[in-house]
Amino acid sequence: EFRRKLLENYTNWCSYLGKASNVDSLESDTRRELLYVGLYLLIWVESANLRFIPECTCYSFHHMDMELNKILEDYIYEETGRPWIPAISGENAFLNRVVKPISNTIKAEVTKNKYGTVPHDRWRNYDDFNETFWNVYRSLDRLWVMLFLFLHVMVILAWEEKKYPCLALDNKDIQVRVLSLFITWSGMRLFHALLEPAMEFSRVSRQTSRLVLRMVLRILVAAAWTGAFVFCYTRIWVQRNHDKHWSNEANLRVTFFLGIAFLYWLPELVELVLFFLPRIWLNLKVFDLLSWWFHGDCYIGQGLREGLVDRIKYVLFWVVVLGTKFIFSYFFQIKPMISTTRQLLDSTIAEHEWDWQAIFSVSDKFTVGLLWLPVVLVYLADTQVWYSIYSPFVGAAMRLLQMLGEIGNIEQMRWRFQFFATATQFNLMPQEEIKISGGSLREKLCEAFHQVKVRCGPQLPFKMVELESNQVKAIKFALIWNEIVTTFREEDIISDQEVELLQLPPNSWEIRIIRWPCFLLGNELISALDLATDLYDALDNWLWYKICKNEYRRCA
Repeated sequence: EFRRKLLENYTNWCSYLGKASNVDSLESDTRRELLYVGLYLLIWVESANLRFIPECTCYSFHHMDMELNKILEDYIYEETGRPWIPAISGENAFLNRVVKPISNTIKAEVTKNKYGTVPHDRWRNYDDFNETFWNVYRSLDRLWVMLFLFLHVMVILAWEEKKYPCLALDNKDIQVRVLSLFITWSGMRLFHALLEPAMEFSRVSRQTSRLVLRMVLRILVAAAWTGAFVFCYTRIWVQRNHDKHWSNEANLRVTFFLGIAFLYWLPELVELVLFFLPRIWLNLKVFDLLSWWFHGDCYIGQGLREGLVDRIKYVLFWVVVLGTKFIFSYFFQIKPMISTTRQLLDSTIAEHEWDWQAIFSVSDKFTVGLLWLPVVLVYLADTQVWYSIYSPFVGAAMRLLQMLGEIGNIEQMRWRFQFFATATQFNLMPQEEIKISGGSLREKLCEAFHQVKVRCGPQLPFKMVELESNQVKAIKFALIWNEIVTTFREEDIISDQEVELLQLPPNSWEIRIIRWPCFLLGNELISALDLATDLYDALDNWLWYKICKNEYRRCA
């Protein structure tokens, strides 16, 4: 089991490349298992900083493990009849002949890129996925295609000047015109495929021929789809204009076009399904082919997948943002422009009866273009506005639910420390079995509500769970807190003096109060003396009541 977990990355690497693992998992030989583990750890330790390049470690282990198996199996050379000898042997052979050449290659790359002063996207093995995702050139297929497709459909629907866009779809002509979005979609895919070699020219000269093959195939496939959509869509309207109505032949051509559109959309649907499924579960060749087609064959980051719940929340957020954006754009940007455009073209429309070539003459094209240019620019740019509107509300909700940023200064730390102490038993300690199994339904509901109050801290002061010095849960909290402080000191985050201020001292006086850390009790004793001076003529019970209003003052 330990060997399986240790070599999990190597197993995934072999599965990704389609190579058979050299680790013999069929024989339960403890000696062989220990040799596999020892070899991997030796490679991991001796490769120094190369351990941060996981594919190098896996590659080295793959070949050295193959040689180890031949040695264990007493493999004999057929040509010489002698036992197997490793290809690399001698003093410091691994460092000099494996690690050093790779390090020299990396050093040459660093020197070529002026020791990190060149932009990151010009480096080899560039894998900053967040920056790549938001790069204006990389986001073409993620955002701009969708924006132009929705603009295409909104203009067609708004041209009918119906109150709601769904009412315009009652017309069969409008339904068929909406299908022209596949021509726009495939055309933009072709444009993206043509831009890809220009944007990734540096990768072409450094990687294998698979990248060149992928670029060429994407251009050819995109051009073929664009031509097919244009041809089939033209045939629909030729038949429609010939028959003067939507005849059976015209409807058959529409059905044929929908079939082609479904085939075009099918890989996108599969990619959408793969977006919600972890890549590591899908080791079939067909999924590897789709992943190579859409994303390339980079091994780095293959396992960096968010959970299903996080992906659903991410999708829902963007559905709300983009849904609001498109609704606003349709009713307040696109639709008001239609009446103005039609008024501008009224005389031409009446004269040529929707002959689009005659309607949009050179002068009309220029006028309409100037009219629509600012609207289209605002439409393409206001996504950031809607994102800025929704993201603060989502961030505030996440902050409230996860209680982030509640401790901003020492006063907040002192105010929240008791809550941290009482909430520890619910978050870091197992619940008592008697509370889980025993009690009525009403008691269980009260206990659950009690835990919610402790976690969220709606009541002050934090008296929900009494912590006394002689209780077991107080001792457990002291052990946990002191271990946290000790870890901070081992990581050299705090000094020895700060350790003394932060640690919870053990109870050696058999008193029924918590000995809070010293940094929480600063000036509390002086405040108690000042309070006693001010209330010198008051009763002792009243003075003690005033002192006990502050937990730290009472303990001091």
